[in-house]
Amino acid sequence: MGRFFTDAVFVSAVVFLIVAIGINNPVIGSAVELPVVFEQASEVNIPHILMVTPHSDGVLMGPSQTFLYRVKAIDYEANCQLYVDDQPVGDVAVVGEDQLARVKANLNPGYYAWRVECKLLNSRTISSLEKRFSVEKFTKIERSNPITGNVVARVKDPELYKSSLVLTMLTIASLVWIFNWKGKE
Repeated sequence: MGRFFTDAVFVSAVVFLIVAIGINNPVIGSAVELPVVFEQASEVNIPHILMVTPHSDGVLMGPSQTFLYRVKAIDYEANCQLYVDDQPVGDVAVVGEDQLARVKANLNPGYYAWRVECKLLNSRTISSLEKRFSVEKFTKIERSNPITGNVVARVKDPELYKSSLVLTMLTIASLVWIFNWKGKE
């Protein structure tokens, strides 16, 4: 009876730990990795490193630049903030997967790195938890070859990733301890 009880406890512990890893590990849990499509609009070319020129060169229209971008995912709403050289420029709301966002900024001629950072408001795919993610990619633009097309990014929540990494390490340590304990019987 005692042997059966210890075996049952052992099996239950292993099953519990495996389930815990599957729920909390950002690599296994598909709800943690958000498929985000960062899409440039067809009517204007928007590079990730913005080159502003004092005169129109057919790609960018001068110091007063309109940032035109689209953020897509499945079943979520988010508020997004545009950063130019790590300075916030303006707040835009992204609702669902089809809204096009426009933010206007007055910039002097030169090179600028920009990114979009979004905070999820609600989502059926990740319950009602708020996650933060950013879509960020730096690319140099050539005047004769403007950047077009889509950039697809799969992003993870860094804080959740850290906690999951700790949980995974604790789980491995627990399994090693359990197997050592079983081996000494």
